[in-house]
Amino acid sequence: MELENISDRQKTNSKIQGDYATPEVLAKFLVNWAIQNPNDAVVEPCCGNGVFLEAIAHRVLHLGGNKADINRIVGVEIEPIAAKQANVRLFNRFQAYPKIIPKGFFATLPSLPMESFDAVIGNPPFVGYKYFFKDERELALGFLREQGFKASKLANAWVPFLVAGMRLLKPEGRLAMILPAGLLQVSYASEIREYLLDSFGFVVVYAFDNLVFPDVEQEIILLLGTKGEKKGLRLIEVKDETELAEPVHLNQSSPQIPVEDSKEKWTQYFLTNNQREILRKALVTDSIHRLGQLCSVDVGVVTGKNDFFVLPEDDAQKLEAQDHLLPIVTRTMYLRGLVFTKNDWVENKYSDRPSYLLAIKPTIGFSENLKQYINRGELDGCHRNFKCRNRNPWYVVPSIWIPDAFLFRQIGSFPRLILNSTKATCTDTLHRVKFKKKGLEKFIISCFHNSLTLAFAEIFGRSYGGGVLELMPTEAEKLPIPIPKSEPSGLLSEMDELIRKGLPDKAIDLCDERILIEELGFKKDDISVIRGAWKNLSNRRKSRKRR
Repeated sequence: MELENISDRQKTNSKIQGDYATPEVLAKFLVNWAIQNPNDAVVEPCCGNGVFLEAIAHRVLHLGGNKADINRIVGVEIEPIAAKQANVRLFNRFQAYPKIIPKGFFATLPSLPMESFDAVIGNPPFVGYKYFFKDERELALGFLREQGFKASKLANAWVPFLVAGMRLLKPEGRLAMILPAGLLQVSYASEIREYLLDSFGFVVVYAFDNLVFPDVEQEIILLLGTKGEKKGLRLIEVKDETELAEPVHLNQSSPQIPVEDSKEKWTQYFLTNNQREILRKALVTDSIHRLGQLCSVDVGVVTGKNDFFVLPEDDAQKLEAQDHLLPIVTRTMYLRGLVFTKNDWVENKYSDRPSYLLAIKPTIGFSENLKQYINRGELDGCHRNFKCRNRNPWYVVPSIWIPDAFLFRQIGSFPRLILNSTKATCTDTLHRVKFKKKGLEKFIISCFHNSLTLAFAEIFGRSYGGGVLELMPTEAEKLPIPIPKSEPSGLLSEMDELIRKGLPDKAIDLCDERILIEELGFKKDDISVIRGAWKNLSNRRKSRKRR
């Protein structure tokens, strides 16, 4: 059975398997913590060619076990070649035959009694739902539903592996897994976070300052947990795998973080107790609104083939199809200030940046050049692209409405909400914003750029190995926005000018002073703590880099 149409990105993520991307030091670290007795019942749900199984066998022998104890280890591996390699590996190293099952884990699961293992250890696959083995994904989603979880197709394959691992453990059993950092921050994992803290008396997350795997922009964590009644969480940050000490000091008396809401994103727990307390206190201020109360946030235009539909000035004019062209902005770097003006769009246009959307209207006549362009697109196979082939005709792009404002979707330093004073729309590299009340647009734009909102953007969003923060529409709409009773005169113009001059911190200082402190009465010391929280999370995210 083969993975179906794995994209380049998914191929990259799926490299975190086997020898290439499971360093022995990680396997040894997890195994040494999880296995306490040589006769522990142990299962590895996705054993690959046996890296973890070898570490488990070494641990069993170190604790005084023998070949018979090794033979009781259970490994499951869907790839027949990898399963055979694991068998050979364990025989060559130990002359042992652990039970390696050459089937999918979820096809095997019914034969594995629930709550029967002392330790579940491993490195589940990091692939999206549609790239998961087809037969296995249906079984995996069915298992999640049986366990009372929402079986979202947004979920990654590691999610059902983790839930199944937790269900296989005996009371006081130990879980030890390599997982993506998405566990801490993606919305679809909220139920998993709650289940972990409700089911485990001891949860420890190891996070790394650097990317552990060479050439793979996937931030990983190590998850360790003991199944029990006491609820708690502990986060430990280390530079990289070389700083992992023997985990024998970790036990239920270790200091843990009190978690107020089990479903919340755990990114916030990298902050101090004082920072979290002041942030929570700020949220209940009467003048704090959610962005979703003030406006709606939606994705940008999805063309299905930007190379065909989004054009620079010269290419657009050659089509002789002015009635079929719409101004567009395609990159965050093309938005210089807090207001996108006609002059900004013209500057983009004459800088040879893609600035026109081919927004074809079937009821309007086509020039010969436009007809030829559409024909060339079909010869190049544009009409077979996923989004295009589901449209009739394929070259008519839907939902091209012009927003009141643009919101950064992928963020380097900090998110920006930018007033759109043009007739331009944007591609889905940005979000489109429509205000619910007219007349407050400038006020909301200026109030958005403050330390409180930016700190919660780091908490509500999600980041990846390259240090980029991403805000999806539902996450953005949760952002707290301070809205005083009156708007300080000229604030947006002053902030826009500072941003254009490359002085964003001064613009945010200005908003903090004029909105949070002068208008809403926040204490300067509290704003300093909130600013520190934002910077701590932002700097932590941006520090994720390849070695």
